[in-house]
Order: sequence, then structure tokens, then C-alpha cells
Amino acid sequence: GERMVVLAIPVSAALPDEHIARLFVHEFGHAFGGLGDEYDKGLGANPHPTPVSIFSDHRNCYAGTQATEQECIEQAPWSKLQGTACFEGCGGYTQNIFRPTKTSIMYDPFNVMPYSFGPWNEKLLQDEIGRLSP
Repeated sequence: GERMVVLAIPVSAALPDEHIARLFVHEFGHAFGGLGDEYDKGLGANPHPTPVSIFSDHRNCYAGTQATEQECIEQAPWSKLQGTACFEGCGGYTQNIFRPTKTSIMYDPFNVMPYSFGPWNEKLLQDEIGRLSP
């Protein structure tokens, strides 16, 4: 189906232009790619392990029924993609949920080096571009 995206970014005049641009790219990942935050929002352990290989609508987070790193290594949709692994903490939770890279734009839009979404998130963005291309 179609969706309308409104990208509203709260911007402080105190933020340097580089930070504003990086924040825009991070928010674009949410709006265009459906990517979830990969950083810890202090929510603790994920209380809702799920039998599917996504967490909510965020295809860059994996929370399997066992909620273990081994299950993530074997079952995460990125498990066969070079340059990915299973790092605990995603979608605001610190435990029982995993992300595909240690750092990425979705993990830390301001300090990540190199400045990259990471292989899995980039694949998801490319898939979305392909879906929308004639």
C-alpha cells in the first residue's frame, strides 16, 4: 500500500549543521526504510520475544523465541550477509533483542565511523528503492 511520510525533526539552533544533517539521515532511515533505533533507550530486557525474524516493524532488530545470541546467529534474516553479526540491544531494549552491526547510523547518528547504515540496513534501503522503481 501507499504511505505518506512526514519527516519532522526537532532541531535546536545549538546543533552544528553537521549534526542536523546526520540526524536527518537517521530519521530518513526510519521514514523510508522502516528501520528501528538500534540504541538503548533504557527499556531493559525485551519482554516480547517473537517467533518471527523481526521486531515489530523494525526489520533491523531480531527477537526470536529463545532470545539468545545463538538463535540470532542461526535465524536472523541477516545471518548469511557478510559484515553482520548479532549484537545485543535494539529497538530501545538492552537485552533479548539483537542488531546486525555494532554501530551504524541507526545506533549513533553523530559518532559512528565510518558513517554507514551497515550492510543489512543498506540492503533494506536498497530493497525499498527497488520496490519503488519501475
